[in-house]
Amino acid sequence: LNELTLGMLAVQSKPQAPMQEPSPPPTSLTLPLGVKVLQISVAQLDISGAPAISDIRASLDSNGTKHRLSLQQLRLPQGSLSAALNVAGTAPFAAAGSFVLAGQLDGASLTAVGQFEGNLRALAVKADLNAAKVSASVDGEFDLFAPHSYQIMRHGHVQLAQLNPALFAPAAPQAKIDADLRVVPTDQGASLSLQVENHAVASLDKNGLPIAKLSAELQLIGDDVQLKTLSAQLAGQGQLKASGGLRQEQLDIRLTASAINPAALWSLQPSSQMAGELHVSGPWLAPDVKGQISDQARQATLQLDLGWIKPKTQRRVAVRRFELARGQSQVAAQGEVNLLSPYDFKLDAQLKRFNPAEYIQSPAGSINANVKANGAVEPIPSVKLAYQLQDSQFNGAALAGQGELQLSPDRLQQAQLWLALGTNRIDVNGALGKAADQLVYQVKLPHLNALGASFSGLIEGRGVLRGALQAPKVQASLLVNQL
Repeated sequence: LNELTLGMLAVQSKPQAPMQEPSPPPTSLTLPLGVKVLQISVAQLDISGAPAISDIRASLDSNGTKHRLSLQQLRLPQGSLSAALNVAGTAPFAAAGSFVLAGQLDGASLTAVGQFEGNLRALAVKADLNAAKVSASVDGEFDLFAPHSYQIMRHGHVQLAQLNPALFAPAAPQAKIDADLRVVPTDQGASLSLQVENHAVASLDKNGLPIAKLSAELQLIGDDVQLKTLSAQLAGQGQLKASGGLRQEQLDIRLTASAINPAALWSLQPSSQMAGELHVSGPWLAPDVKGQISDQARQATLQLDLGWIKPKTQRRVAVRRFELARGQSQVAAQGEVNLLSPYDFKLDAQLKRFNPAEYIQSPAGSINANVKANGAVEPIPSVKLAYQLQDSQFNGAALAGQGELQLSPDRLQQAQLWLALGTNRIDVNGALGKAADQLVYQVKLPHLNALGASFSGLIEGRGVLRGALQAPKVQASLLVNQL
């Protein structure tokens, strides 16, 4: 074949259930006949989650059992890559090759060279990258078909200096990372040590990485992992420590957190001191997470119990327990969320003696309520909501209410709800979004001061809304006095 030309090639990987049976390693990479393509051209290669790839020029020469791929050019955001690969089609797949990358990285000249030799189950790789103060080196042996990700590097050494992940992957956080990873063979398997230091610590909402240092030592024994030490220093004085390991595909890890300031993780949060313990246990790809987190400044405690539902066939997370308590206030919730299309969810929440003044600037209250919600994101976002308040008060006045509704981007339906605070009351009934729909409301708020000291006056009115949800026609009357 003289020429094969593609304008755009898109490769999309479908998310899988966490415990779905993995594909076994190949037993053969042979072809039923020889193939020779003198020129392969791809204008754009779109791989989900990968940086932009364009202007690919390559050639392929295979006799069916031995393959040679020559890559004359592949353009990345950092520059142009050229490479050569020879691989045998029969196990263990003898392979050899090299690559060269030349370009720019954050305004500085970038060069990277590497070579590899051996077979795909034991491939010796040596590579170096340099760009001003940024450098990276890899020298090790890799098993590309290892059954577990932590077994891919059989032995070797990886070093990074002043590396900013965001320069290689736009979705990655901004950071300046020094890292040193060593894997040393032992009689039983291998020992792994990792040291990471981040010289540009920042909160997640600023596209940063709130981890200052990370240190870990692991012992690999066959398919098992023993976590000898793991500690992380977060922004500020926060500390994370872990112990435990992986045995016979089952995780048993305990995490301890201390002196964590939520504002250092997400800058919009108020400063505080948080601590707690989490127990991660169960199948290593779909473990349960249980534990307790306390907030010293707010004197609040959170109890958690999370897990997976049918992890062999679904990516569905169960919230078995979510209980937040502060003083007499309690919020409890249970539910589930699907991480695959249609991204459906369920929520069942209860408020017991909930006092909003303990969390925000608000009059005191004691709210007892049940809230149920369910819905989905696809094919169109939709949610069904129901609530009921009983034996509640706010700002010294009785608070009551009950209702349900169903909402989508273009329609509100099955709306039957009311809410009363003292002598103030709001009623809403009907639907809105279609030509025959009408939404009827009535507002009686004779004592707005029941909402708080900054409110006063009277509002009374009633009306009907018809037509489109985004631009309804309104027929209403309204009385406002001393607002």
